[in-house]
Amino acid sequence: MIDGKKLVMDVMAALADGDDRPFLDAMHNDMKWTWMGSGGLSRTFDGKESVLHELWKSVKTDIAQPFRVTATLILAEGDHVVVEGVGNNKTPNGKEYNNRYCWVMKISGGKIVELKEYMDTDLVRRTFSSE
Repeated sequence: MIDGKKLVMDVMAALADGDDRPFLDAMHNDMKWTWMGSGGLSRTFDGKESVLHELWKSVKTDIAQPFRVTATLILAEGDHVVVEGVGNNKTPNGKEYNNRYCWVMKISGGKIVELKEYMDTDLVRRTFSSE
């Protein structure tokens, strides 16, 4: 069986280098990714297809590639791995977008089955709104 912390450490090392393939490959087909909170951005992407075609499609078009997140802390307990990280990104028009994240991931069978994302939603609004 694949160790959850090792899996996430490998995924995060690749994301820091701008390679999202290991992250996407680590997602279970039935995973749930939830943007936590109670504001307008809070929602759940139900299933890997939803993550890829709704969330990750925006990552690919609204952020200059490659998308990068560097882990500053990784903690593991049982089947959960928590990552604190910071983005190093820009929009296609050059606007800085360096959000801070906390991802709480549940790992089962060597795959990410759940990801709860805590982030600065005000930064998202200010960066990507057409105000």
